[in-house]
Order: sequence, then structure tokens, then C-alpha cells
Amino acid sequence: LILGFGIIGALMGYVASIALACLLGILLLTFRIYRPLDHSNGDPESFSNDLKMLMGYGLPLYASVLIGGLTLQYRNILLSVFTSNYEVGNFQAAMNFNAIMNSISIPVATMLLPAFSKMEERKEMIKELFRMSLKYTAIVILPITILLMVYAEEAVRIIYGAGYELAPSLLILIMVAYFLVGLGSNTLGSFFGGIGETRINLKITIVSSITLIVLAPLFGYSLKINGIILTLLISSLIGTIYGLHIARKSFEIKIDPEKMIRIYLVSLVSALPILAVKELLAYSDIVMVMLGMAIYFASYLLMIPLTGVMTRTELKEIEKIVEKITLLNYLSKPILYCEERIFEAFPRTSLAE
Repeated sequence: LILGFGIIGALMGYVASIALACLLGILLLTFRIYRPLDHSNGDPESFSNDLKMLMGYGLPLYASVLIGGLTLQYRNILLSVFTSNYEVGNFQAAMNFNAIMNSISIPVATMLLPAFSKMEERKEMIKELFRMSLKYTAIVILPITILLMVYAEEAVRIIYGAGYELAPSLLILIMVAYFLVGLGSNTLGSFFGGIGETRINLKITIVSSITLIVLAPLFGYSLKINGIILTLLISSLIGTIYGLHIARKSFEIKIDPEKMIRIYLVSLVSALPILAVKELLAYSDIVMVMLGMAIYFASYLLMIPLTGVMTRTELKEIEKIVEKITLLNYLSKPILYCEERIFEAFPRTSLAE
């Protein structure tokens, strides 16, 4: 882009990034995995069985990605049929904020996958791990979701400037999907993948895709761009409920509704002070967003221990976990320190004990 190639330059950069990632993957596979293997005592039958196992695990995941890509193109076609160029541009601008959420949700899901795989044979422990993962994922994702909804207008203006008047309202609708985190929308995929049940992930994808394929034309025709977004929300909800149903039926996985409701309430109530700040103060968009983030997280981090969303024992467990990850440990230390001080300051009034 800097060299003046415009759209072609952006596409070249995008393709080049994928090509470099593929090359790096091939090099790592060759020099870190394949070459160190002892090929002298290789058993062809054993290799064949291992290959079948890997294919059985990987093909459903590949099919899920393929179906997701086709569904995305189907959605784009419907957008071109039922909505205007202006609406499509605003929709895409709002959807781009998913990158912020993905930068948080995808690493969390990636860390959960090996954790579940290590617990595959321990039924009771994997059930407890699922409940903990659901809880901690919600604690992390819900605040970011609510902040983006509250500051949708400011965020759009900061990133895109004027001309995207419809994008803030669309962004708010899109962010509603992340409220499904308490039902396992960000955890179920890692859970089933970790215990080797990738076929269930494929079934969830198929259920969600069929829901979208059926409802999108109906909602798109009647509600235009809002109808397409509503269809995305419904398809995500149906897929998540279906996955949770299988997890409960086949693996006796349960959620803690009382804890989940408490996390949602704390996340929402913590936003009240910044709503007041928005009405009383009028600074630049960047200043308002930074000020709102500071106020929100201060309120949120105060309420988490006081309302029993997190116990002191759980805080100690989190400290042990993040100590093993250098960057995460560095970033989370101030937060964990503040939480520890809150527990010390309110030993009796805290509901967490």
C-alpha cells in the first residue's frame, strides 16, 4: 500500500503472508518433526494405522472449515441481493471489529484444546475443567464485548472516520453473538477437539450452516441487513445449543447457571458508570474510550471478588497457570495484584469466601 499499488498491493500482501506461513509450517514439519523420527525401525502397518487416525481426526475439521467458507460466500451473495452497497460497506466495517474479539477468543480456545486432550481419560476432571473454562472465558470476553457495544460509535469514528453512520448499530447487533460465551460458544469446539470428537464439531457446523441457509433469505428479504445479522445470531445460537446438548447427553457436561448469571450481571452493571460518563463529559473519541475503559475495568475488577464471581482459591490457581506463560504472566500481574489486594481489604464483606 505504501508503494502505491492500491488494492492489488493489499491482495499481494495478503497472499504473501499466507505463502510465508505455509513455508514456515513445511520447514517446521520437516526439520522439527519428520527428520528427528527414527525411520530405521518403521512399521508400515503402524504408520498406516497412525495415518488413518490422523485423517479421521483432521478431515472433519477440514470439512468444517470448507463448509464455513461456502456459507460465508452464500451470505455475501445474499447481501448483494437484498442490501445496498452502502449497507454492505457498513456491515463489513462493523464485522472487521471481530478481529478484536478474535484476538482474544481464538488464543483462549487454542490454549484450551491441549488442556482438554490431557484430561481425555479423566471424566470427572474434564467436567470440572469445562466448567472452569466456561467461567474464565466469560470473565475475559464479556467485558470486551460490552465495551465495544457501549463505544460502538466512537470506535467506528476512530477507525473509519465519517461516512459509516450505519456501522455502530450493526456493530452492536454483531457483538450480541459473543454473549453466547456463557453457553460454550468459545469452549465447545476446543472441548470436542481435545477429546478427539471432531465429528461433533462438524455436526455443529452443519447445523449452524443449515439454519443460516434456510433463514437468511427469509430474514434478508424482510429485514435487509439487520435480517442477515439476525440470521447469523440465530445460527450461532442453534449451533451452540446443539453442541451443549451433545456435551450434556454424551459426556455429562453441565454449566453453573448461578455463576454464569452472576458474571453477566457484573459485566453489565460495571458499564453503568461509563454510561453516566458519556452523558456528562464531552472529550475527543479517543479520550472518551480510554477513560471509559479505565473506569469500566476498575469497576469490573472490584466487583469480581466482592460478588463471588471469583474466589481467592481460584485466583491462586490462575496465578500458577499464568506463571508458566511469560508474556501472559507479565501482562496479568498488575490485575492479579489488584485482585489480591481487594480480597485482603474486604475479607468479610466479600461473598467470594
